[in-house]
Amino acid sequence: MIHVIPYRSDDQRLEQVWDTLLIGDVTDTKITFYVKTYGNYHHMCYATGDAQKNGDHYLFTHQECHLQIKFDAHRATLLDGADNCQKYYCGMMGYLQGDFERYEK
Repeated sequence: MIHVIPYRSDDQRLEQVWDTLLIGDVTDTKITFYVKTYGNYHHMCYATGDAQKNGDHYLFTHQECHLQIKFDAHRATLLDGADNCQKYYCGMMGYLQGDFERYEK
């Protein structure tokens, strides 16, 4: 899916990205996910793994990376609140957060 997100920490500048978020196994305590984003100049992020249920969201943790995945009826929202996931899962200007609209074939 192609959409726009704020460009890194500059909310006044938007960037077009192409992204994929797939949700695999779902249990009462965790989900398995795959996410890939492509931004300007082909800067990308890629992460996959298990996220544990944590209140109203799921939490994927790897070292300092704490990626929240939250769902509503129409979208999934990924939040890397401290911007620590970028150094593990993204290229230099990749950005691993934002809203992913629900799409079913």
